[in-house]
Amino acid sequence: MGKSTLALQVAARVQRQGRRVLYVSGEESPAQIRLRADRLEDVPRDLRLLDETRVEVITRHWEELAPDLVLIDSIQTMQCE
Repeated sequence: MGKSTLALQVAARVQRQGRRVLYVSGEESPAQIRLRADRLEDVPRDLRLLDETRVEVITRHWEELAPDLVLIDSIQTMQCE
C-alpha cells in the first residue's frame, strides 16, 4: 500500500467522524483519486478533492472551505508563485 492510499484512508476516517477534510493532490486528478477511493469502498463520496500544486490556489480553497484537516499529497509537488 502506498502513501497516497494511506493518506486517503486517513482523510476518509477523519471525515466519517464528522469533520471536514480537503485532500489536495499534486500528482493525481480527482478522477484517479476517486477510482482508488471506490476500490477502498469506505471513502465518503463527498470528500473534497483538489488537484493543485500552487500554494496560493490551495490557500484560497483552504480559507473558503475552512476544513478541519488538509492533507497534501505530496508536499514536494507544491510551488509558490
